[in-house]
Amino acid sequence: MSHKKDYGRLKNAILKHLPRCGDPEYRAWQISAMGLGSSAFLLGHQRDVASLESLRRHLQGAISCLEDMQEETRTTIYRSIEFEFPGQGHQDFKDAEDFVQISLVKIRDTATGLLKYARRYRIPDAKERRNWEAAAVAHICRNIWESETGKKAPTSQRFHGPGPFGRFLEEVLEALEFRDGDGNTLRAATALRSLSSVPNKDQIER
Repeated sequence: MSHKKDYGRLKNAILKHLPRCGDPEYRAWQISAMGLGSSAFLLGHQRDVASLESLRRHLQGAISCLEDMQEETRTTIYRSIEFEFPGQGHQDFKDAEDFVQISLVKIRDTATGLLKYARRYRIPDAKERRNWEAAAVAHICRNIWESETGKKAPTSQRFHGPGPFGRFLEEVLEALEFRDGDGNTLRAATALRSLSSVPNKDQIER
């Protein structure tokens, strides 16, 4: 599920509940970029291990195939995308061939790096039945709350009538358009329950 990254609404939620926050824009970025963009990884797990391995293997195959082709064939392939490519003056790539080669290698190396990191540090696979995005946003919000208020953030909330931190978390979840199965804004209690269920979460509390 994708969630809307509305920095304006996020900043408003932060300033409403943490009016002394010195940099609400940075805090909004933390919630959006880290909580949504790196949710499972942030909580010490790796998603899509099998797919990453398949991607790495197939990209290496594609790179090798292109290298083994005759120049005439490669040129025909690259010409097929010339009209889609920005062309002359692109700041990162001199031509379509350069774009394809560099992109394939970068994606392959990123997939390889993620797999090596997961193996080296024995990072477990992320089980998709958990709401990783909600858990990660709750984790980031707890850290922000503690940093901005100097008070310990709760690890749980009542489903109805949450406390100050819970109201802050729910407004963040609303800004990001988190919904439950009935289409209502996800409750702070549910997000914190997802966070508390993450194995070995004490190792990544900070």
